[in-house]
Amino acid sequence: MISFLRPAALVLFCIFPLFYFLRKHAIIQPLSFSLTLHNWNDTIIKTSSQMRGLSFLSKSLVFLSLIALIVAASEPVKLKTEYVYTETANSIMFVIDISPSMAAKDINEKTRIQAAKDIITDFVQTYPADAFGLTALASTAALVIPPTIQHEQFFARLNSLQIGELGEGTALGMGLAVAAAHFAKNTVQTQSIILLTDGESNTGEIHPNLAAELIKSKKIGFYIIGIGKDGYANLEYVDPSTGEKREGTLQTIFNERELRELAHRGNGIYVSAKSFASLQEIFKNISQNISPTPARFSEVKEVPLWQPLILFAVFSFILVWIIRRILMKAYL
Repeated sequence: MISFLRPAALVLFCIFPLFYFLRKHAIIQPLSFSLTLHNWNDTIIKTSSQMRGLSFLSKSLVFLSLIALIVAASEPVKLKTEYVYTETANSIMFVIDISPSMAAKDINEKTRIQAAKDIITDFVQTYPADAFGLTALASTAALVIPPTIQHEQFFARLNSLQIGELGEGTALGMGLAVAAAHFAKNTVQTQSIILLTDGESNTGEIHPNLAAELIKSKKIGFYIIGIGKDGYANLEYVDPSTGEKREGTLQTIFNERELRELAHRGNGIYVSAKSFASLQEIFKNISQNISPTPARFSEVKEVPLWQPLILFAVFSFILVWIIRRILMKAYL
């Protein structure tokens, strides 16, 4: 919403119709006089189309500059309502498997990685006061973004994840350890780690059981979601390291027993998601274990809009000076 801090300045716009009225009724007249110009060879100089074009352009710029200055004098601002929360309710770290198998397309015509991104986006949008972080894993693991309430930054990092950028293995232990290590001291109501993966651990310097014990010792909520289903699925992705397109058919055999035991060791819960609807149901159940959004109050912020108008007016006046003092003289 646009508002004006000094709306009285807009009265200056009355100058334009008043000036037009006075000119039309010949109450005021422009100062003019006859002048015949000759060059050194006694040739009469005629007004060229270029001269007329430059004259029209300069007058238009002056007119627009005056409009910009009047609007700027009224101090336009954009009113932006922001919600301020009294406290951060929850801190949740998502751990996402980005190994090549996550490119399998078997979740309602979506790839596993895209289904994971979509459900995470939907979930985060329902908790505007909570802090969310992101860890990615494949052959190794990396913190993508620590828990933050700046959700736009979180979404940008989430959408930037690419299949294969951390290799082709599945280092579950390293991913969980990185996520647990980046939680601050428990100053929030709820801390949780949500792992989305489609395979068993097959690489990494940290054993998954050790990472699960760490999560349990820090009293962090723990959820493992096995995404995908047994069978064959089409797979297609671009290797970010080489730019080479890879495609084929993937046979998936879930080792749910290992994932279930890992969740149990970390005092967590394992669930299987074979469709996007089941993913939605899983996150609905997770929501029941998360503290509700705390109290909030609205705050209206004023974003000033007059600076660009001033810059436009200054630039226009400089351009008018160049047109009249340099360009138009070139045609005389």
